[in-house]
Amino acid sequence: MKLTNRFVIFCSSPVLAATLLLTTACDAESELAGPEDGESAQQRAGVANGGGVYLNTSVIGADEVDLTKVMHAEVKLISVKLKIGNKLKLLEQVWAVEGQLYGKIGATTYTGAAFLNAEVRVRLYTQNYYDVEVPYTIATFQPATADEMPRYTLKYWDGSALKYLCAPDSVEQAAAIVLDSLTVNKTTGDITTRANTMYLGCASGAVGKAPTWGYTPWGLGLADFEGMVRMVRADYCGDGVSWTAPGRAVTITDVWGINSFAAQAGATEAIWGPSGALCIGQPRDPNIAAASVVCGGVPVPACPANVSLTTYPEALAWLKSATP
Repeated sequence: MKLTNRFVIFCSSPVLAATLLLTTACDAESELAGPEDGESAQQRAGVANGGGVYLNTSVIGADEVDLTKVMHAEVKLISVKLKIGNKLKLLEQVWAVEGQLYGKIGATTYTGAAFLNAEVRVRLYTQNYYDVEVPYTIATFQPATADEMPRYTLKYWDGSALKYLCAPDSVEQAAAIVLDSLTVNKTTGDITTRANTMYLGCASGAVGKAPTWGYTPWGLGLADFEGMVRMVRADYCGDGVSWTAPGRAVTITDVWGINSFAAQAGATEAIWGPSGALCIGQPRDPNIAAASVVCGGVPVPACPANVSLTTYPEALAWLKSATP
C-alpha cells in the first residue's frame, strides 16, 4: 500500500494545547515514553547477533491532523513553510510517500533535507486556551537508509524554554516517524484509514516505534500493522490495554522475515496475531502471571512447549524476552 495523500504534520495532544506551557510531548501518555536506557545503535538496527533486541513501550504516542485545514482533534493547520535562503516560503502542497515528506512550490518539488528548519504553523483549540497559534520548527532530519525509516524532530518555544514535540528515546532522541492516511483510537488501539489525515508517530511511542522495528503500514497493510503496534505495547487482549512498561527488552521473529531472534533470546512471551496475543508464555512484565491475562473473561491460552509461528494459522510474530 503506497501512501500518497497529501498532508502536513502536527501534534494534536489536548494536554499540549491546554497547558500552553507545552511541557513535554504530543501524547497525554508521553511522560511514560521516556529514555530507554541501554538500547545500542547496533541493537536498534536489528543486526546484533543475527537478530534485533528492541526496547518496548506502553505508550501509543502519535497525533493526527486533518489536511484540509479544518479543525480536527482540537487542531487546525494554518501553513507549512520551507526555509529557502533567508526566507520562509509557503508550500502550496505537502504530501508523503512511505514516511518521506514532500512539498511543492510552483513546479519545484522539495523533500529530504529541504525540510530542515521548515515551519509548521497550527491553531490550537481547547476550553482553556481557545484559538492559540503555535509555530513548530523541523529541527533535524535523518534520511532513510536500506534498513531505517526517515526521522524528523520538531521543536517549539513554550514561552520560556525550547521543547521538543516527542518524548525522548535513548536512540531516536526526540524523533518522529511520518505516517499517512490513518487514524488511531487511543482508547482501543484500533487503527483505521482516514482520508486527508496524517499521523506523526513519536519513535518513543508504539505507532512510531513499530516502523523503526521494520513494520510499516505500507509494507504490511493496516490490519497487520495494527497487530504489530499492539505487539510493541504488549496489548495482549487487543483492547488498547498495555501489559508492559517502557524499556522492556524483547526479540522477535516474524512471518515476513523482517526480524529474527537475537542470541539474547529468552523465554517465549507470546505468539502475536492481528488482534493481540494468540497464546502466552511468560508475560513481558515478570511481575505478571500468565494466568492473570484474561481477555473478555477468558484467559489467554498458554503457549505449548513446542510453539512456533506455524502453530497458529493467523500468527504474525513470535516474541521472546531478551537481555539488552
